[in-house]
Amino acid sequence: MQTIQNKNITFVLQGPILIDEKDGDNLRSTSHICKKIRTLFPESKIIVSTWQNSDLSNIDCDVILENEDPGPVLQNSQDICNNVNRMIVSSLQGIRAVDTEYAVKMRTDSYVNSDAFIRLYIKYLAQVKRHSSIVSKPILTHYYGAKVNAGYALCDWFHFGKTSDLLNLWDIPYVTREQATYFDDATKQKLTLCRPFPHNNINSTFQYSNEQHLYTSFLKKNGFNVLLPDCGQHLTNCLYSEMLIEQSSMFVFSSAKMLDLYNYKYPYFEKYSHNDMERYWQICYNAYMTEKTIHAWSMPIVLRLKYRIIFYIRDKFPKLVSLLVKSRHLLAGFLSKR
Repeated sequence: MQTIQNKNITFVLQGPILIDEKDGDNLRSTSHICKKIRTLFPESKIIVSTWQNSDLSNIDCDVILENEDPGPVLQNSQDICNNVNRMIVSSLQGIRAVDTEYAVKMRTDSYVNSDAFIRLYIKYLAQVKRHSSIVSKPILTHYYGAKVNAGYALCDWFHFGKTSDLLNLWDIPYVTREQATYFDDATKQKLTLCRPFPHNNINSTFQYSNEQHLYTSFLKKNGFNVLLPDCGQHLTNCLYSEMLIEQSSMFVFSSAKMLDLYNYKYPYFEKYSHNDMERYWQICYNAYMTEKTIHAWSMPIVLRLKYRIIFYIRDKFPKLVSLLVKSRHLLAGFLSKR
């Protein structure tokens, strides 16, 4: 069975350094994440791409990049900050420093608990007989961007694939002031507020969500025609279908559970099960191979209703959901010690 050796993989941790924070009996920090990677992947290199004047004590890595901070983008008149340009800088500079064939791009507050993502990547590649010419191999990512009513979006939390492909993905322009104030126009803002399932801050004036900026910029620079003018519009079923089919030829999607991926800031960010998303990717990829079309959302209506109920509960009762999640984690920890 084909495998990818640790020595051919570099981990790029991008973002601000997370200093030791107490979480019960555990410490949450970027230094702890680096130690975890060293233990699991002893032959892999680690690059930490962060900001000048960061506290870098106890950071065990091979390369530290102290980038000049481009600062946040003010996304509306309320001076709400968006860190999209910081994300682009730290990700791109980190990937540029990679000298191995493969790379993992993660946040400085995220970690993996095993090599499950490598095994999953190999499994997916065995199914891919043909793919888009703009990637040498499809990139493995979390499914977050491939969600309902979020056309042209791509998760920015986790990417694994050929270093050259990750470099192509992240070498994109900054968000401009014009794009950041796109919805200052009252008519455009009304369209945003009327969206039934907003996938970014409802007060945002950005033309696209961060996930959409990443993916649309990547497509445009590679010669694709992006048919979504802004995040306040909806693609027709036909165009949404075409977008998903094309996306499936460049990326493969998985759940955090199957990737064994965890995030300190968002300890519970799953919305779909892995089986659901693997099935959906397979539907889209098969359509790509056979040059057929699909409905914009091919899951059964019962499954769609299930997730809309989940979304509603999580949006309306976040404190209750947080309490239930913490209780579940405590129970799991207690049972694992028995």
